[in-house]
Amino acid sequence: MTAPGSPVRCPIHRTAGSRSTLTRQLLLAGAVTALAGMSPLLSAAQPAAAAAALSVASAKDPCAGVPRCYNAGAFIAEVVQVSASAMTAGARNQNVAINMRFRNTSDRPIILAYQSGSSAALDNFGNAFSYGRPGHDASVKGMGMVAGRSVDTQFALAPGQSRSATFDIIRFNARPPIGDAWNYNLVIEEIEILPGQVVRSARQNSLSFSSLRAGSFTAAASADGIAADGTQTGDPIEVANKVFDLFNRAKNKK
Repeated sequence: MTAPGSPVRCPIHRTAGSRSTLTRQLLLAGAVTALAGMSPLLSAAQPAAAAAALSVASAKDPCAGVPRCYNAGAFIAEVVQVSASAMTAGARNQNVAINMRFRNTSDRPIILAYQSGSSAALDNFGNAFSYGRPGHDASVKGMGMVAGRSVDTQFALAPGQSRSATFDIIRFNARPPIGDAWNYNLVIEEIEILPGQVVRSARQNSLSFSSLRAGSFTAAASADGIAADGTQTGDPIEVANKVFDLFNRAKNKK
């Protein structure tokens, strides 16, 4: 790993008739060296141009090794916030709210829906949490639900789009010991709308998250190498190559 501001060494291979290649490699080395210092300025002054210049190929794992992230193939689900009710004197039930961001990582639109009755957890003392009273699941906010033959198709995502939903779980009559970490499970279904407005479940995804604790968390980087907090990720050589190509295209337009 190269410290910020340190020069990046790029091997240059000289061959006959490769003057243009040599020029490109020299410019590439300079672009890589300058990129670390230029990136904050580009982000502040020209956010649209910076985003394009810093765009890199999507990682093989869309979750990018980030904890609390589940890769379901067509989408990823990331836990971005967990909050638990305070078990003060007189408190009877323990409630936990899990805010999750879903991002479409496929090249087609998708529709997601929560499977009614599937939300459950165990805390670090083995105490069970559920979506609520049996037969009545109103635990999700921001996403539609599949309940019997009823399907809510409101949660549609275009390629690359993200949306959030919150899932509430509860432990009734909570007595000590009171847990502060949860292994959480739920089922998210991928919905298809067929000709004639026929709606069906195309796939059921069993999502699982381990050792969730109260707090807010950073999301994984998107396909363009920019995380939800604006942090740029990706190989600096690839990034510099894209910067060079942008400069080259701009010069050719003149």
